[in-house]
Amino acid sequence: MYATWYYLLNGSWVPTGYAYTAFGGGSSRGVITSPVPSSTLTGSSVAFTWTSGSDATAYWIDVGSTSGGNQLLFVGHTIYVSLYSYVGGQWLNNPVTYTSGP
Repeated sequence: MYATWYYLLNGSWVPTGYAYTAFGGGSSRGVITSPVPSSTLTGSSVAFTWTSGSDATAYWIDVGSTSGGNQLLFVGHTIYVSLYSYVGGQWLNNPVTYTSGP
């Protein structure tokens, strides 16, 4: 199951995507496992890892300063990461957010 939670930040609603798997179930798309979604990223580089989707045959990842973007500009504190899984002839998005460190 996929859910998008929204929180109010400086007068704007910010989406945060999460993927949940039912007990005994599987996900057709990949799910980012590290770093933990919604955590703070520190350091000058980050390695992302994810679990394989049960039906995915390819992946790509975008990182940006805006939701759905792929340009990272160090002007804000929220970093948007989208893991795309190729399932059944289409790219499915699984977005998460992080906070940039000091």
